[in-house]
Parts: sequence; C-alpha cells; structure tokens
Amino acid sequence: MKKIDIALIQLRTSIQLYNKDNFIAALTLAGAAEEILGKISKKNSKTNAAIEEKIFIDQIADIYKKDRPSYNKVLNLRHKLKNEIKHNDRGDNDDIIHDFKCEAETFILGAIRNYELIFREIPNDRIIKSFWDRSSL
Repeated sequence: MKKIDIALIQLRTSIQLYNKDNFIAALTLAGAAEEILGKISKKNSKTNAAIEEKIFIDQIADIYKKDRPSYNKVLNLRHKLKNEIKHNDRGDNDDIIHDFKCEAETFILGAIRNYELIFREIPNDRIIKSFWDRSSL
C-alpha cells in the first residue's frame, strides 16, 4: 500500500471521528496524515501546509515590524499539542487544557492542502470533500 493511500485512510477516518466530536483521536490521525502528505508535497512541489503557515506568520511579523520566527519554532508550536497527546516524554500525568477541536481542524485542513499541492485537486472522497466544502465557506 502506498503512503498516500495510508494518509488518505487516516485523513478520512480523522474526519469521521471529528464529526462524532472525538477531537483528540481526530487530531492524532489527521496529524499523521498531514505529516505523510506534507513530506511528499515538500519533495514534489517544494512547499506544504507548514511552509505556507510559516510564510503567513512571516507576513504578519513584517506588518508589525517583529522578528520572523524560525521555521523550527513555527513547526514546534504547530505540532506541540499533537505531540503532547501522542507521547509522554516526562512521564507526568498533567492536565492538557486546549481547544482540541480547533487543532484537529488545523491538521485535517493541512492534510487536505498538502494533498492538493501534490495533485492539484482535493481528494476524490465524499467525506473529505464534504469537510472541505464546510470549512471553506
């Protein structure tokens, strides 16, 4: 099975979980799909959703005459919550208070955008298209 096919299964399932208000599981799966598709997109088109986010943040920094953050800082902040719920490097049982719904949306949309950068179209899947249509109003 090709990695893109795996990513599409993860993406579709993440949307199904999101639609059932299971935002933590949706975030984890969407993050995996976004990462797979992001690496392929970067290799093929020299850009991906994370790079586009960095460019956007740079534009905001320029408007407010602030220093541009490094790409690694943007990436670390972008993936902080996703990695926090996947791993427990410190072994603590801390509370995680965050907007899981918003984070799941971010990675679902990022995965769809990465697919679009690879193929110049969104995936031909009813569930993915429905989510994309609702989100891009």
